[in-house]
Amino acid sequence: MSLIADAFSVALDQMRGNELEQETQNALRIVLGSQDQLLRTAVGLVFIAQRRELLQRPAKDCSAEALKRVGRKLQADAEVISRAARSYLDEASSYGYLLAGMWLESAALNSAGGRAAHETLERFALTLENALAGDSAAAQPQDSSSPGKIVIECPSCRQRLRVRSGANLVATCPKCQTNIDLDSNNSKVALQ
Repeated sequence: MSLIADAFSVALDQMRGNELEQETQNALRIVLGSQDQLLRTAVGLVFIAQRRELLQRPAKDCSAEALKRVGRKLQADAEVISRAARSYLDEASSYGYLLAGMWLESAALNSAGGRAAHETLERFALTLENALAGDSAAAQPQDSSSPGKIVIECPSCRQRLRVRSGANLVATCPKCQTNIDLDSNNSKVALQ
């Protein structure tokens, strides 16, 4: 009987992981696609604050089930805040709680979709923290996930691009199709 229960649990994690991966992409698309910089910033601040609080909590029960339960509670709280939203800050808080809940729940799922959702949210959090810290220590930051690559900013549309580092290279922006000479673009390197 335990084997059946384990198989069922794995299947549920896989299904929820796939759902969370889609929900994460949709939520980030809404937040990042917003033309309202203030809303994007407020959502990011709430998400970062919630994530930091979760990381600093004492580890009373760090089982996967406990993490999933707390993550789902944050997502439910986000739904309640959203339904009762009367202000801009309420709406930003709702999205911030939603992202934090998805981040925590996805960390506890043992599935490819859960890992993908968690990695996406973790990259988003680290990008926000770097931006908040004003981390401009390196003139050409290396992309730690891709050795030999740098992150640059398109001079035309400001899209960030991850490209190979090296002399005599030309990159094409996928958004606006501008050709960027990397030799002359060294001063335009963006933060990761």
